[in-house]
Amino acid sequence: MVTLICETLSSLDSSLLLAINGHHNAVLDSIMYTASDKLIWIPMYMMLFFIAIKDLGLRKATVWLLFLILAITISDQITSGILKPLVGRLRPSNLDNPISEYIHIVYGYRGGSHGFASSHAANSFCLAFYWIFTKQRKFIGYVLVIWSLIICYSRIYLGVHYPGDVATGIAIGIFCARNTADIRFHSSLTRHYVSSSMKKKRQSYSKNMNR
Repeated sequence: MVTLICETLSSLDSSLLLAINGHHNAVLDSIMYTASDKLIWIPMYMMLFFIAIKDLGLRKATVWLLFLILAITISDQITSGILKPLVGRLRPSNLDNPISEYIHIVYGYRGGSHGFASSHAANSFCLAFYWIFTKQRKFIGYVLVIWSLIICYSRIYLGVHYPGDVATGIAIGIFCARNTADIRFHSSLTRHYVSSSMKKKRQSYSKNMNR
């Protein structure tokens, strides 16, 4: 039964991949190739940090950024550092994968050897949901989710990931964002409590000294 379920899911994964990858044209090739390029989004990352500075102030925004970097680092390590070598699932575009002969390759791009799970999906969704979970501007959060979905679609379109690779990456990214945002929130509460307690003690000590 388990084997049958796995085979069915694998078949659906391949069918959906071929359906998305098969509907291509020169314009989409260019758009999807560009969307998958991590460097092209650097100006957007900088803009997000400037918005965080404006809303939170430099000190809090810096702490916010450090936790974001931590979240993305964890999601990237889970996908690329652990799962890809551990699972060893070949990318659809990999020449050693039998399905590669049916894959439309864009500009010769085939990615690395293994594709499970997608670090692009994990990291982009980690950023989007960290923004949402830390209660930043809602509209930008919605834009980031749409941006993440475009990146995920581009990975399947380019034939470097199965939909299952991307779906797993999305789940990992959201999980890392949720937990890191919680840690940041509780650490902020702890700092506030400690700071308040110390302030009260100093005030109490000062009153006693003045008696």
